[in-house]
Amino acid sequence: GSLDLSYFPRPRVIIREASLSVPGIVTGKLNSVEISPALLALLRGKLHISRILLVSPEFRLNIPKATKKTGKTTAPGPLEETGRILSEISAVIASNLPDLTVIIKDGRLDLQRKSKPSLSFSGINGRLTGPPGDFQVDMTCGSNLWERMWVKATIDPVALKGHGHIETASFH
Repeated sequence: GSLDLSYFPRPRVIIREASLSVPGIVTGKLNSVEISPALLALLRGKLHISRILLVSPEFRLNIPKATKKTGKTTAPGPLEETGRILSEISAVIASNLPDLTVIIKDGRLDLQRKSKPSLSFSGINGRLTGPPGDFQVDMTCGSNLWERMWVKATIDPVALKGHGHIETASFH
C-alpha cells in the first residue's frame, strides 16, 4: 500500500491498498481509507478525527462455533461473543472519537462459520455518525439472501441497543 497526505480542500491522510488480518477472527482489505481531522481542533493544535471514508472494504468475519451448556456454566454463543466484541469497539469509539462520521462506499462483508460463507453483504454504502450520544446509521446493501436492504437506525454504542427501520426487497 501507499500513504498520501493532502492539504486541500481539507487536510487528510489517504492509505491505499490496505489489509487487515486477525487470524481466526477477521481478514480484510480495502482500496483506500481516507482519514480527515476536524479543522477547528487542528487549528487549536489538537488532532481530532472527524471523518473516515472506507472505499471498497472487503472483510470476512469468522463466526465462532456455537457452544453447548456444560453443567451450570455456559460459554458465550457466537452472537453473544460478536455482540461483546462490537460493544467493546463501540465504547472505544464513543470515548475517543466524538463527532465521528464513517462513510462506506461499495463494501462487502462475509460472515462465515468453519470457512463456509453463511451470509454475504455486498454493495454496502452507508454513513455512521456519532457520538456524542447514539450512533446514527443510514445504509443500503445487497445480500445472498435478498436483492436490496435499506437500514436507518439509532444505536446506543455501549449497550448495542436501539431502534430503527429495515426494509428489504426481493428475497432469494
